[in-house]
Amino acid sequence: MQRRPPRASGASQAIARALRGGATDEVLSDHSFDVIRSRVYALTGIVIAERKRYLLMSRLAGRLRALGLEDYNAYARRLADDAHATSEAGYLVNALTTNETYFFREPRQFEVLEQQLPKLHARVVAAGRRTLRIWSAACSTGEEPYTIAMVLHRFIASKPGAKAMVLATDVDTNVLAQAQRGRYSTERLSLVPERYRRYLQPDGDGVVVHPLVRGLVGFHQVNLMNDAFRFQEPVDVIFLRNVLIYFDAKGKSRVVRKLHEVARPGGLVFVGSSESLLREAERFKLRHDAIYEVIK
Repeated sequence: MQRRPPRASGASQAIARALRGGATDEVLSDHSFDVIRSRVYALTGIVIAERKRYLLMSRLAGRLRALGLEDYNAYARRLADDAHATSEAGYLVNALTTNETYFFREPRQFEVLEQQLPKLHARVVAAGRRTLRIWSAACSTGEEPYTIAMVLHRFIASKPGAKAMVLATDVDTNVLAQAQRGRYSTERLSLVPERYRRYLQPDGDGVVVHPLVRGLVGFHQVNLMNDAFRFQEPVDVIFLRNVLIYFDAKGKSRVVRKLHEVARPGGLVFVGSSESLLREAERFKLRHDAIYEVIK
């Protein structure tokens, strides 16, 4: 007996109508769109432009189904209700954050990190400290901090007594949970140099990160727009790549100020290839493409 396909949900039908050219206010009114993107901005600093309206709808469709809501306007009303807004915040952030990444993304930056580690470690020793600290500030599903940890482990293995750690943070709790599992498909490995392959052990149809590397990384939820977060001590290197492009000028300035506060003088900040800190010349000096030295 042939089964009939399941009936599309109200949210799915709404998106379909929109893509067919239906009236915008039939699926998501301007007011409700503003309510939702204002909440996103308040929580994350991420700006959702008008052209992202249907992307927002597609990202939230699953959440509407889970809540049993008829349409996006009902979801906007939920966000406007203080009784639901706080509990809904985490789901909203998880649904809307973008998490595209892979091991050794922008490989030239990791070559520079390899070259700079002796100098960075020498500063740690000269200051009487024991541990080189690196912050992966938007770690997503973990490929970036684990890549950093591979480079670190290969370096400290040749330096008796040397220690290093990677603080990996993200606002999205779903990707943090995935990162902590440390298991990945082989599709994420295309850029991994041969000398680092030993850190990714075969596991069924994928790979698992070697315990020596996982032991260098600690994962925590941090919202970059929350000024309340603090570190026990400053960091020597910061990776914040392909994140600043999502902020407006005010949000970017706020995040960059925080980077400067938690970084040690002479430390390095790695940003995405399409990002720049050149307007922050009093705080950061360009050293390589998309790599800056911290000035205090």
